[in-house]
Amino acid sequence: KVEYLHPYIISNLENIYNTIEDVLGNGITCKIISGYRNPKEQFELFKQGRNFKNGNWEVTDSRKVLTDKDGYIFKSAHNYLPSAAIDLGLFDAENRYICSQQQYVGILQATGLKLKWQIETQYINRQPQLEVPSEIFFQHNIEKDNAMLWQTLLYKAGTYFGEIDGIFGYWSTKALATATGQKLRSSIAWDMLHHPVNSETAISA
Repeated sequence: KVEYLHPYIISNLENIYNTIEDVLGNGITCKIISGYRNPKEQFELFKQGRNFKNGNWEVTDSRKVLTDKDGYIFKSAHNYLPSAAIDLGLFDAENRYICSQQQYVGILQATGLKLKWQIETQYINRQPQLEVPSEIFFQHNIEKDNAMLWQTLLYKAGTYFGEIDGIFGYWSTKALATATGQKLRSSIAWDMLHHPVNSETAISA
């Protein structure tokens, strides 16, 4: 869902698509192939190419490794809701997936966007990732920025009356539970805050 993406990414999506497609040409289209991932989904990606041995997840096949973020101890920018990162895929004129990072050569300078490109060549299966840079975040901090976005939604829902300061403490958590019936900042809670007409029914259920 586009609404699962950080507002800064959403506001730049059209520019991102157009720039990449203009640079590459030849009927190439750009699409998001991954946005928000919950911790469980991130961990499933982390396990690829690894086996659990002697209390650790050890790399057994580097060709299958996709990420070094497990979603729990080490969070990816994808694991925040809204997601502060997107993975991009390229498709040809017949909508066939192009799996080649070389296709992105020359795009980095052309975009001119304040987004952080991460093309990690050590992961051969990894597609280019666009990530919101720290200077865009509230107080240059992804944790506080994320909390502030939630506090803003809760304020609009009429359950949070404190300062929108990016500190998701007792009153923010209480406001979340009151508005959505959820204890965690989950996709269920996010959906309910974006579609408040369904909230009362969902909470009572």
